[in-house]
Amino acid sequence: MGEFSLAGLIYSQLDQQTERPLWRVGTDGTPTLFLEDSQNLGALSPDGNLAIHCCSPRGETNLSLVDLETGESLQLTNTPDRLNFNPQWWGGNPETIVFVSTLFDPSDQPRPGPGNLAAVKTDGTGFQVLDAEHVTHSFFPALASDGKTIAYNHGSESASEDGILTPWLYHLEDGLAPFNYADYGLDDLPGLTFGSAAWSPDGQYLAWVVGGELTGDGEWKTGIAMFNLEGQSVEIFNPYVPADCSYVWCRAAPQWSPDGEWLTWEVSPAGGLPSFWIMQPDGTEKRLIDQAVAPIWSPDGDLLVYTKLRDGSVMVMETGQWQPQHIGLPNQIGIFKWISLDE
Repeated sequence: MGEFSLAGLIYSQLDQQTERPLWRVGTDGTPTLFLEDSQNLGALSPDGNLAIHCCSPRGETNLSLVDLETGESLQLTNTPDRLNFNPQWWGGNPETIVFVSTLFDPSDQPRPGPGNLAAVKTDGTGFQVLDAEHVTHSFFPALASDGKTIAYNHGSESASEDGILTPWLYHLEDGLAPFNYADYGLDDLPGLTFGSAAWSPDGQYLAWVVGGELTGDGEWKTGIAMFNLEGQSVEIFNPYVPADCSYVWCRAAPQWSPDGEWLTWEVSPAGGLPSFWIMQPDGTEKRLIDQAVAPIWSPDGDLLVYTKLRDGSVMVMETGQWQPQHIGLPNQIGIFKWISLDE
């Protein structure tokens, strides 16, 4: 595995196995079987000891918490008329799981789609639909490190036709509030719509996928709006015409390095292959890294791993150096999570 330690990296091999087993790299650099069946795995705890099971081909609609060492399971939700999916551990509020919850007719086959922001405690108490009035198209609502604030979008049922989604915040103490992007000078952009977001670890920045006539030439584009919440300023980076889906909810949320010094995001431009960019929050050191997908940071933020599109090879880079190197893992793997292991 070269000079880099990949200890704690969890991945699957993208074959046709129904169970989709997961492998984990140990402290000695050797991958071992971590989980035999991950087909209904929704999320892992930060230490990798607990798993949230959710909707799967087996027909589950509720969330369950499973201790991977003992096998003990705790059902977290009991909502016969709701499909609960895309669970996230809230790092700033470790006893809370945030997810999307979709109402469905029990006589129909439930399936993920636009749903309501919801939460439950890890002991199975406190289930709450946080925003029952609106549906969100955010795949994974953005959870702030303060443990109190969630950023997400919502729109009416017509959002699937006109694509207009507005940005909102949920505060545990104060409830719902619109994110007033007009205060940042963005109210004059035609057709402005908001996708997924990501908070910087220190809470100073909120990076949001946006779409609309971002450059004043009448052409619909998508890009990253970097809101400086303390300085109340904003800059839109890398507006481009997308190659495929023109809805902002098709774009993955940006990813912050653990120290908040770097942001990476994926693009899929017309006439080009999907790639990802990286920059510091003020826009400096911005560069195109590679034609690749799914970049993921190491827990200490020293490394960035991603999968190349052309051959499926897995690459690793040292933060700040950005010199890709092959690592000794199989090609065509899906990186699931990178957890911290005790040395």
